[in-house]
Amino acid sequence: MADELRIGLERLLRKAQMEHDADFLREGVRVLSQALMEMELEEHLPKLLATSVAPSAPATATATGIGAGRPG
Repeated sequence: MADELRIGLERLLRKAQMEHDADFLREGVRVLSQALMEMELEEHLPKLLATSVAPSAPATATATGIGAGRPG
C-alpha cells in the first residue's frame, strides 16, 4: 500500500514539474504532512501523559540527609 502511494505521488510530482506546479504541490504535501503529524500527536499525547510519573517533590541534598537522630 505504501509503495503504491509513493509511486502515485512520484507520478503526480513529475506531472506537476512538467506543468510548473511543483511549488504548489510541495506546499500541499508540507501542509498535509504537518496536519497528519499534529493529528498523530493529539492521539498519542494523552496516553503518554497518563503513563508518565511525575515526582511529588524533587529530592534535594538536604532532604535526603535527614534521618532519625541525625543532623540534616
